[in-house]
Amino acid sequence: MRLTRSKKGVSIYLGWVLLMAFMVSLSTLVYFWMSTHVEEQAEKIVERSDENLCEFTSLSINGFCQDEIFLHLNITNSNDKRIESLKFQLFDLYDEPMENELTISLKSSGSESIKILKHGTLSQAEIIPLIEKDQREILCESSKLILNDIDFC
Repeated sequence: MRLTRSKKGVSIYLGWVLLMAFMVSLSTLVYFWMSTHVEEQAEKIVERSDENLCEFTSLSINGFCQDEIFLHLNITNSNDKRIESLKFQLFDLYDEPMENELTISLKSSGSESIKILKHGTLSQAEIIPLIEKDQREILCESSKLILNDIDFC
């Protein structure tokens, strides 16, 4: 009498081995992609921040209000460093963020009235100055202004 062997058991193990090999190769690919992506982003953050220069940057708001379309601001550069642009992070009543960047040349002690396009009713606005050094932009997070309770005009 001859014994026959079932090949069904071998195909199950082969399927698991192939599945594990696929998962290991996919996770390796994602790991190397993420590690290079994180390194690039870290370099950009270091490049865009310089705390020594940001010490000489500050803003003051003389008045602000909002209407249905715009956020109105009277803004003054109250320090020595020239501000090249402003980054706005606007939050509506549901804390949904909106970002906007305005190129503006605001010299020392200079003031300007500006309007920022918005969507919905704002509950909070963050204004972050950007300065320029050696043809690169530096984002001054330490000098940002936070506006709460923005009334209607």
